[in-house]
Amino acid sequence: MRRENVYTVLVVGRDRVGMNTDTIMVGCLDCDAGTLNVVNIPRDTLVNVPWAVKKINSVYGTLGAEGLVDAVEDLVGFHIDNYVIINTYIFQQLVDCIGGVYFDVPMYMYYDDPDQWLEIRLSPGYQLLNGYQAEQLVRFRQNNDGSGYGNGDLGRINTQQAFMKAMARQMLTLGNIANLPQIISIITEYTDTDLTSGNIAFFAEEFLKLDEDSIAFYTMPNDTVNIRGGSYVSIQLRPWLDMINACLNPFTQDVTEANLDVLTYSADGLYSTTGAGQDFYSFYDYYG
Repeated sequence: MRRENVYTVLVVGRDRVGMNTDTIMVGCLDCDAGTLNVVNIPRDTLVNVPWAVKKINSVYGTLGAEGLVDAVEDLVGFHIDNYVIINTYIFQQLVDCIGGVYFDVPMYMYYDDPDQWLEIRLSPGYQLLNGYQAEQLVRFRQNNDGSGYGNGDLGRINTQQAFMKAMARQMLTLGNIANLPQIISIITEYTDTDLTSGNIAFFAEEFLKLDEDSIAFYTMPNDTVNIRGGSYVSIQLRPWLDMINACLNPFTQDVTEANLDVLTYSADGLYSTTGAGQDFYSFYDYYG
């Protein structure tokens, strides 16, 4: 049975020039309880797909938005109500629409990737970030000299979550969302989404009723594993089910392993919850 006034949304951030979905978040808004839970799914998470790079980050470029929604639903075990896929340029505009965000940048961030039209130049410290600077912050993983987050993408997720908390805190403190009509227009016209302008206005209204302490961010429980020379993220299945049911599940019945299509890796090899997993030879060989 579906819980009343509970809504789930898949929010995806992708780059401007490729089809990489480096940020994947599932949110659950409980309007009656006044809570918002957001769970990040790491970009390198193993998925049970027939092609050779079996990462959730590869799905959008292969199957598009609906295929990515289906893949995430396989991981969470329930139908997701809505989705929005935002590229980094649109993210810039959305941050600028709310007047920027005050944030404590944790380290020097200097990185260049001409192929991605990406130039990162941020100094550490508390400062007001405009949209262009906010894009640099949330995309950063390492500097040109190789320094940066010791845990790679998981470190970037931690910073992204901290930035989202700061953004939420700023909007709740003000008690309004600046330029909401413009934000609605940007999302409906320039993102890949099934949200309507009415949906966005409703979610904005319900968001402003929340307390800062009622907004929580989590990361899918995981282990980093190496398969044929490639780095993957393997889901810790039991803790993941506990997190789904505590934070995301919009139904009264618990999600169980039988509801998932999850590919995991352990010392005993690859395991699929559906029994239709992949063998090692179906993976791309990164040493090749």
